[in-house]
Amino acid sequence: MRRSCRRPGRHRQVEGIAPDLVILDINMPVLNGLVAVRQICLLPTTKIVVFSVHDSDQTKQEIIAAGAHGFVSKGKDSNDLLRVVRDVLNTNIRATSAGPFIEVPAPASARL
Repeated sequence: MRRSCRRPGRHRQVEGIAPDLVILDINMPVLNGLVAVRQICLLPTTKIVVFSVHDSDQTKQEIIAAGAHGFVSKGKDSNDLLRVVRDVLNTNIRATSAGPFIEVPAPASARL
């Protein structure tokens, strides 16, 4: 089942279904993704992975502060998204600025 936050009030549909996992972008046309993360965090059993092209350190800190459990850059391989989803679903954690926060590390060539 796919849910979308493209229309006003659509994010509230998540409340009625209490999913195990929500994957969302922080760049959405109607509702800011960070606001959506904060709202979804009110569901105690729902885990959140942010999948976005915005992967600066500042953005990641904002995602952590909002309460997401994991992050994957859209520039990564689809297997990386699957790995982060599995890791998030298999842990009982909430991300904080002190950690843990599940993320696909940048390739060694990008860290130079």
